[in-house]
Amino acid sequence: MVAAADATRWLAARAQLRDVPWSVVIAEDDREAFASVQGLKLRLLLTGLVLGAAALLFSLLVLGRLVKPLEVLTDAARGVPEGDFSRAVPDRAPGEPGDLSRTFDAMRSALRTTLQGLRDSEERYRRSIDSANDAIFAVDPTTLDILDANRKAGELARCAPEDLVKRCFLDLYPDDQRERGREFAGRVAAAGDGTLREIDLATPGGGRLPVSISASVIVHGAGRFLQLICRDLSGRKRMERELSQAEKLSTVGVLAAGILHELSTPLPYVQANLDQAKEDVAALEEGPRTRALRSGIEDALEGSQRAMTIVRDLRIFARGNDGKRSAFDVNDAVRMALRMAQHELKHRATVVTELGQVPQVVGQLTEVSQVFLNLLVNAAHEIAPGDPQRNRVQVVTAVEGERALAKVSDTGAGIAPDALTRIFDPFFTTKPAGVGTGLGLAISRDILSRIGGGIRVESTVGRGTTFTVELLLAA
Repeated sequence: MVAAADATRWLAARAQLRDVPWSVVIAEDDREAFASVQGLKLRLLLTGLVLGAAALLFSLLVLGRLVKPLEVLTDAARGVPEGDFSRAVPDRAPGEPGDLSRTFDAMRSALRTTLQGLRDSEERYRRSIDSANDAIFAVDPTTLDILDANRKAGELARCAPEDLVKRCFLDLYPDDQRERGREFAGRVAAAGDGTLREIDLATPGGGRLPVSISASVIVHGAGRFLQLICRDLSGRKRMERELSQAEKLSTVGVLAAGILHELSTPLPYVQANLDQAKEDVAALEEGPRTRALRSGIEDALEGSQRAMTIVRDLRIFARGNDGKRSAFDVNDAVRMALRMAQHELKHRATVVTELGQVPQVVGQLTEVSQVFLNLLVNAAHEIAPGDPQRNRVQVVTAVEGERALAKVSDTGAGIAPDALTRIFDPFFTTKPAGVGTGLGLAISRDILSRIGGGIRVESTVGRGTTFTVELLLAA
């Protein structure tokens, strides 16, 4: 039992003695009685604290090894959508985090390779599209807004390709072609592809450019767009016109050949009869009528001889190129061209010739004569008719080193600098529509190139032009 006395708690025990009427009572201070228990309790508490601290420390260490790799892995994963594949991953993490890290790194490397392949493919596609000779547009099938355009499309619209983006493709049509363009786009969007053989596009300055359009629907990811390939038809249409003109010229040439054949037969008779008339008149008595008759016969003889010379030159010129080269006098080629161009020159300019002593050159007389004829006709067209005394066309031949030079100069309007670099291009001409085909100078350069010669030009606007022809001297 527990008893208290003087604020002290006592632990007491009573035992009855055998065979006697009294009992034995033993009392002890409870602090002394429970001292060992209190010590044990304290030791148990300390042991629990130590074990708890050790467990906490162990948990922190274990969690640190697990959580830190996961944090690093999470940071690396955040960089992937941003295109950052350089962030490190924990390659030494133990257990499942380590397996996860290695799997993620392998997947990230595969993704990076795939993305690089896509970028390379896109770059190749972009280069191929930009190098195309046709204008290519990507157009929204609903709004018909331009989503993308290649370099040729920018050249067609005379602006940077990026300036075309967000513009409506219908704005590239002239007003009278827009509805037709809209209907075509609608048909392509419904059917998947289509072709428009010819339609006009508007050009800066109010011009029109004929094009053909091949279109198809391209499905890309979750969306789609219309791909329009526009091919410039202006060159083809110009060639068609030139071919038509060439066919007409060919027909005229056949007719001219027939006329030349017919003329070559009676002209010798006319010449012979005039010669006989000249002899008969010479036997008549001298008088005013005799002198007038003799003068008329002389004029007729001169005209007849000139007609025979023209017929002869045209027949030589019409023989064309048989592929053979020979040696000839360049001055003969100049004279032949001058005779054939006389009708173009006589009302426009005075012709001045300075034909030097030039050795024979290599080539074909008819071909080189054609070159000089082209140059002389061009020179005549640069001079307005009506004042031949004021204007001049000059032809000079000379020798320079191992080449013969022939210069054809005029005092005409001259050639603008921007056109000077293109005058030898086929179908390029500075003449009004219907006057020239733009083939004369291109053919001339080709003829001279084949025989080892050359041609160059100098011109000043308002002062005239000089073409210099170079020919190889014959051995």
